[in-house]
Amino acid sequence: MSLTIEDLTAIYPDQLLLEFTPQEREKAWQEIQSKNYINITTRWHTFLNYLCLHTLLNYLETEQNFNLSPKIWKQADLLNFWQILSGTAIELNQKRIIIIPHEEKNCSEFRVPREWVDIPDWVGNFYLAVEINLEKCWLRIWGYTTYEQLRQQGKYNSVDETYYLPAEELMEELTALWLIVESNLDYQSQLKPFPFGELINSKITLKFFPPSLSANDARTLLSRLARSDRGSLRLNLPFEEWSALITDDRWRKKLYQQHKLMETPQLSKSTVDLSEWLQGKFTLGWQPLAEFINSAMDANVYALRSNSESLSSKVEGVKLLDLGMQLGNQSVALLIGMTPETENKIGVRVQLHPTGEKNYLPTNIKLALINQSGKILQEFEARSQDELIQLKHFTCPRKKRFLIRVALNSYSITEEFSLD
Repeated sequence: MSLTIEDLTAIYPDQLLLEFTPQEREKAWQEIQSKNYINITTRWHTFLNYLCLHTLLNYLETEQNFNLSPKIWKQADLLNFWQILSGTAIELNQKRIIIIPHEEKNCSEFRVPREWVDIPDWVGNFYLAVEINLEKCWLRIWGYTTYEQLRQQGKYNSVDETYYLPAEELMEELTALWLIVESNLDYQSQLKPFPFGELINSKITLKFFPPSLSANDARTLLSRLARSDRGSLRLNLPFEEWSALITDDRWRKKLYQQHKLMETPQLSKSTVDLSEWLQGKFTLGWQPLAEFINSAMDANVYALRSNSESLSSKVEGVKLLDLGMQLGNQSVALLIGMTPETENKIGVRVQLHPTGEKNYLPTNIKLALINQSGKILQEFEARSQDELIQLKHFTCPRKKRFLIRVALNSYSITEEFSLD
């Protein structure tokens, strides 16, 4: 059961808890929609960082009375920057604070991406661990650490390229931090980044500070990233090469632009021509079910395979749908099965499945069939612990169009189909 902010205040009296309104949450979600994103994960991380930053800034400007305004590092570029790295740097009275948000899941340890620790120009004096609860509309600064503590005592994880500290080693009381921030002490002078080449936790050696890249080297790295797994760009290059690329403003912007262009076709509103599926051509984010099952890495594809057998269709296509903030960092799979019935007509079946670690669809998610005039012909709603929902079999004549809508609460996605 999720704790309320009143519960947390009683349990953690030394921690800072801040509330935001549902309207502020929705506004943050709308603000980030102007960008194209590498995938749904990067969009979700951008949303969390945006909401966290603006909630904390509101607190600093209205309640702390510092008589100074926080300076936001790379402010004009943040919506792009958050796609490659989570976290925000702000400066208060010449002290740099790195804000690292995460959703309410696990506060047993504080993880900081390596970039914020090992790139000398990016390191901070302090690192804030921030937990966000979107449903209850609060965030909690459950601890903080210094650069020195993180660098000297933090453990290094080579799998996800992070440094981490157990929760019990973090400081909770923020009063001391605010006193340092307000003081005239030049805390920046105490920041002494470890030189590249030093042994880190006896596990990894950095050979050099990120060098300036030649144009040819940068283009080679960008080309490698274009062919790599887009789920986590930062882990697809050795850290020395990755850090060299992203610390150069020119090449970092090229990286944004490259993946923006790659993503744009998937956002097309074009109609899906089912006659092309009969020729083996799938576009606009759709792929053959067999190909999806072979490439997917979650247990639900097996349930999808067995359940799809009931479609008895000649051709099946599947597409992952992101319902935005309604599902968090999750998606659902829309499955369309089709069988030619006559020369000018096909039979169609439609199913909706959960993906990832979810065994059941979200309660109240709806699947609807809509005709060209906008009339709802069929609609089914998921109950608690529904493994799938499906529409009744229907037919589609040539030159006719139909729409399939998936909706949860006030958010919906509509796909348009035709048989041309």
